This record gives sequence, C-alpha cells and structure tokens, in this order.
Amino acid sequence: MNDIKGVTTADIARVFFGIDLKHGKQYCPLPGHTGKSASFNYNSTKDLWFCHSEKIGGDGLEFYRWMTGKGMGSCFADIKDRFGLDDSSLEQKGYYTKEPEMNLYIKFCEQVMQLAAENLTGKNHILNFAFEKWGFTKEILQKYSVGYMDYSLYSKLESLFGTAKLEEFGFIGNTKTGGKWKVFQDRVIFPYFNWSRRPIYFIGREVK
Repeated sequence: MNDIKGVTTADIARVFFGIDLKHGKQYCPLPGHTGKSASFNYNSTKDLWFCHSEKIGGDGLEFYRWMTGKGMGSCFADIKDRFGLDDSSLEQKGYYTKEPEMNLYIKFCEQVMQLAAENLTGKNHILNFAFEKWGFTKEILQKYSVGYMDYSLYSKLESLFGTAKLEEFGFIGNTKTGGKWKVFQDRVIFPYFNWSRRPIYFIGREVK
C-alpha cells in the first residue's frame, strides 16, 4: 500500500510516465539504469518494488522520487494535484497507514530486524566471517541493523506471526517439488529502509 490513499505505484507509473508496471520481474524503468536483465520486481499485492541491480526500492512515492529526482514534499504535492486528492488522503508518516495489513507487515519487518540483530550479537563465528570476509566492523553492523536468521529465530517468528504470514511476507517459499523452504535461514540479512527509515525489504547472504 502507498502512503497516498487509493493511488498505487502502478497508477503513478502509468499516469506520469506512461509505464505499464506488471506484477513480478521486469526490466527496470528507472532513469540511468544500466542493467540489461529483468532486475526490477513489483509486488502488486503489497504495492512495493525493488531493483536488484541498483539495490533500491520502496513504494509509489519512492518510485516517483527516483524517477523525477524531486524532494518528498514535491512528490506529495505532484501526486496530490494530479490525482485530485485532498489533504485527508495523505499520510506523511512513512508506511504507517490506516491499512491493517500494511501495519502488520511493517511491524513484522521491524520485529525481524530487531530480533535478527540481537541474534547476530552472540554468533561469534558469523561476526568473524563478516569482519574478515566482507570487511565489516561492529559499527557498520549496528548502523545498518544487520542481523542473522537461523532455525530458532524462524521458530520464534512463526510463533509470533504464524506460518501463513511468513509465507505471505516472503520468508517461506515453495520448492519445485511442492515443499517449503525457509528463504533466509542461516543467512545474514540486510534490511532495506524506506525514506522514513522503516524496514520494508530484506536481502540475505549465505555465510560461506
């Protein structure tokens, strides 16, 4: 869901830029993009996008901001005027909206970020790998809220949110044989923040 009520990223892409965003992977429409593969993913259910090549993403406001280079205030004003919205249609508080499902998703991401960061603290072998292999420091890990997902943390998240929600939020996936797999298990995870510094996406890296 967008911070601007009733206006999706696909609406913004079509009306302002003549771009037809489809659900799933596609070529990145952002200006200056140099990748030649379908690195841009749009989730129409959550109304969130992410470019794996450029390592950026967000909601409709972020899409408009990256397309135009304007400040967030100007983005709100442009979209408000173009779609004929009144002030009550705007939510200038990041991803916290009146949509209960979106609120739950953000709370989930924040819970994951906090628990995963705490989980990493006691994993000395993982920390040493991050320091030696990736050149990270404790300060970098803390600054960017880097964490670690393992079986015990997955179990805790399932008890808090339920398996169905973990599947919906992309933390449990389907295998080709019809089974399930934990997407981020035994991986260091890096949160992606929106413009108001709320986590909306995670990237996982194996430790090996």
